[in-house]
Amino acid sequence: MSVDLNKIVGENIRTLRESMGLNSEEFAKLITIPELRLTQIEAGNIRATADELYDIKTALKVEVKELYHT
Repeated sequence: MSVDLNKIVGENIRTLRESMGLNSEEFAKLITIPELRLTQIEAGNIRATADELYDIKTALKVEVKELYHT
């Protein structure tokens, strides 16, 4: 059974973002990426870059490893 890390990371980002009470538009502005790109990352359709992951984890106030937690 293969694990889709893009989906895991995306779901974790969405869950953490929503727990902060932010919609995708607000969060995308906070981390300075287009909202469409954020929604694609959250859906697991594309992989976030290292820079994007750094900005995301900083905005969410978590460690990167928490984004990969299953």
